[in-house]
Amino acid sequence: MTPPLHILLDARMAEWSGIGRYTRGLISGLLRLPVEEGLRLTLIVVQQQPYFSERRQPVSLITAEKPPLSLAGLRELAQITRRVNPDILHCTHISTPRPRTKTPLVATLHDLTPLVITDSMPQVLKRRVYHWLNARAVKSSQMLIAPSRYTALDVARIFPKAADKLTVVPEAADDFVAAGKQLMPALMHRLPPNQFFLSMGNTKPHKNLPVLLKGFERFYAAAAQLPGFDPQDCPQLLLVGKNQPGYLEQQLGAASPVRNLVHFTGPVSDEELRWLYAHTLAFVFPSRYEGFGLPPLEAAGFATPVLAAQASSLPEVLGEGETAGAAYFGPDAPEELAELLMRIAREQNFVDQLSAAAQQRSSLFTWRRTAQATLAVYRHCVVA
Repeated sequence: MTPPLHILLDARMAEWSGIGRYTRGLISGLLRLPVEEGLRLTLIVVQQQPYFSERRQPVSLITAEKPPLSLAGLRELAQITRRVNPDILHCTHISTPRPRTKTPLVATLHDLTPLVITDSMPQVLKRRVYHWLNARAVKSSQMLIAPSRYTALDVARIFPKAADKLTVVPEAADDFVAAGKQLMPALMHRLPPNQFFLSMGNTKPHKNLPVLLKGFERFYAAAAQLPGFDPQDCPQLLLVGKNQPGYLEQQLGAASPVRNLVHFTGPVSDEELRWLYAHTLAFVFPSRYEGFGLPPLEAAGFATPVLAAQASSLPEVLGEGETAGAAYFGPDAPEELAELLMRIAREQNFVDQLSAAAQQRSSLFTWRRTAQATLAVYRHCVVA
């Protein structure tokens, strides 16, 4: 009989984007594990969070009042941990108890973007705080989880003391893919009538949107040379996210022939995002630095052709060689991206092959497998 295990899991960031997806997915995976595992799950949540309910799920909830990344939030986390006295505490981000507690601690370090791509967090003081929070997580934890080997190597390089504590546990997207998709009327009014390529509209430097825009311009220039080209029928480019005033004008120039073909969608719901994934010609992910890369894995789950930069963790997650679930372009090679966009627009066999490969790759990642691997980390900490 497996000994019972009381897990206290910090879910205060469940409404965040990437961290929230991870937190919600991991919890769903843990709840799907066999009852024979003897798990008891207590979640620390924020007020009025919409994801977890003691009436609908076999969990206990504790509501925190302080921001999770503040000093008050670190102290509150320590107070809750001492009061609950669980077998294991899992911090799903770099917010760890201050002062340290006697409870064995597991922390997940998703990436070190601000420390590797400093332009992503240009404020020096914020970077110092971010470094301090990561250093505390490394020092305080019995074990550390990284979502990819690439991230684990980065963590060990910047924080050498982490090397012996790191375990790679990939993330997943099956819960997101399986949920409902619906095109809402408000989104319908924001979409252009043409077919479209899809990407994320985050304008931070490491997300590499300028290369995407240059690649799309080159695609348009090549398409315009084809017999019978009609600019009215040219596929457009949708960037999921809030419009950044002046960004497209700065990157493309007002006279660019594709200026009116590129659109920010504005904020979208999960249901709308699923619809966009399922209906795009291809999902393009030009990012030059990712700790894992959930968006292309989400898109792949809808059998959507994925075009991704050959950078950071993306080949590890999306596969290489015969197992590749994506077609790659250099992160500084818009001409390579343009060629792939043209192939998507003109070669149905290429589209079909990429579609099948994407769905096959996505099927290798499930939150239940993530939960099983994470549970093994918990048990190792408890008996160590």
